[in-house]
Amino acid sequence: MEAAGLVSRSRDPADERQVRLRLTDEGRALLDKARRVPPCVLEATGLTADEARSLTDQIGALRTTLSR
Repeated sequence: MEAAGLVSRSRDPADERQVRLRLTDEGRALLDKARRVPPCVLEATGLTADEARSLTDQIGALRTTLSR
C-alpha cells in the first residue's frame, strides 16, 4: 500500500519500535470512493458480509504471495 501511494509510514519518535501508518491524500480519496459503493453490489455477489471480508483477506494474501 505504501508503494501504491495509499499510506505513509513513520517511526514513533517516542518509541522507535512502533511504526505509525497514515493514509495519504490518495488513500483517503480511495477510502471515500469505497464507502460510496452501494450495498447492492455486495448483494449481487450472493456473499454474506463475512464471506466477502474473508474473500478480500484471501485475495490480499494471494497478492502478497505473488508479489514476492
